[in-house]
Amino acid sequence: MSRKIILIGAGDTGTAAIELLSSSTDYEIVGFLDDAKSGYHHGFPILGKFSDINKVKKELKVKNVLVTISLNLVARKQIVKKLVEDGFVCPVICHKSVLLSPSSEIGIGTIVFPYASIGHSAWVGNFCIVKPYVRVSYHAK
Repeated sequence: MSRKIILIGAGDTGTAAIELLSSSTDYEIVGFLDDAKSGYHHGFPILGKFSDINKVKKELKVKNVLVTISLNLVARKQIVKKLVEDGFVCPVICHKSVLLSPSSEIGIGTIVFPYASIGHSAWVGNFCIVKPYVRVSYHAK
């Protein structure tokens, strides 16, 4: 049974996340929150601005969110802080093609795109975005 998820940020990373999540049956995208756009993004509704997050959570009964803002780090940090404070679930989304060492660790809310490699004893922090073909080497933090 798939879990509902909201994507925060309807830009290029959000578009890539659609493809990533579409390759799995774990999550059902219900829409986006984006402060600069309205309407639809690649067929998914923009449900409002980030300030609407708790209203959308209640109306659609969604607790899973994925932050897909990659360029505006200030906004990303503020959003992450609010999500954690408000008790949202921020899952790790990792494409099935990723080479993932069993001894590696990935923090909450992190997205790992196709063909990335995370090596032995590597640690990828919370709310990171690991782009396609990136290699996180052994013991990296």
